Amino acid sequence: YAFTVSRATVSAPTLGSKTYTGGTLTAEVPTNARYTVSANAGGVDVGTYSVTLSLTDTNNYKWADKADGVRDTTVSWQIVKAKVDAPSLMEASSVYAEAEQGNGIVGYIAGRFEFSSGTATVRENFVYATDAGTYTVTVGLADPDNYEWTDGGTDAKELTWTITPMLLAAPTLGTAADGSTYTDSALTYTVNGFDDARMSFDASEGLAFDGGTLTATDADTYTLTVTLQNTNNYNWNNGAGASAGTDPVELKW
Repeated sequence: YAFTVSRATVSAPTLGSKTYTGGTLTAEVPTNARYTVSANAGGVDVGTYSVTLSLTDTNNYKWADKADGVRDTTVSWQIVKAKVDAPSLMEASSVYAEAEQGNGIVGYIAGRFEFSSGTATVRENFVYATDAGTYTVTVGLADPDNYEWTDGGTDAKELTWTITPMLLAAPTLGTAADGSTYTDSALTYTVNGFDDARMSFDASEGLAFDGGTLTATDADTYTLTVTLQNTNNYNWNNGAGASAGTDPVELKW
């Protein structure tokens, strides 16, 4: 009688993926006495790479998916994108400070991101702006081929920073030192809180104002109109820490 002893089959291993690091990576191949690793050059960038495995004994073994006598087989593996957290701003809002101010970028990594903004200035890990307003900073991945956000996407993100107007207390009438009854002499009335660096005024006819004191002589009703010099960066304070708008304030005597 004749009988045949068939070659034992060997299944190629499944190779796991590795995450991009910026350095050369090679596959982790399980050790097996039935084959050796003939080639495992690996690579650096995200992509698919191959490993060549060679049977140690083609007389007694064969690859499960190959014909008898075939020594080598190729197994693929992948380098996958590294995930990175999207940066954020340290402050969502700030108050106008009459000078350039910076807002820190949380999660900043040099060379990892690209920043752009139409109105704010980005320098390294800070966003800078001066005037009250809403600023948008666009953050993109510098290398979207090898990195992705933790949510799996690669589209640019937007960071928003609002600088709110500084709140100023509106001027108020103080005291009339000599009363408010006509005397044929000039009378005065103090004004509290006028700031000539941030406010302007318009006095009605017959009324004089020097920034702290109103002066008038004739019997009449006088109006001092106080306006904000910059209604974008300053608002009136409503007394409770909120904006009372920017309309002119009228003080009547």
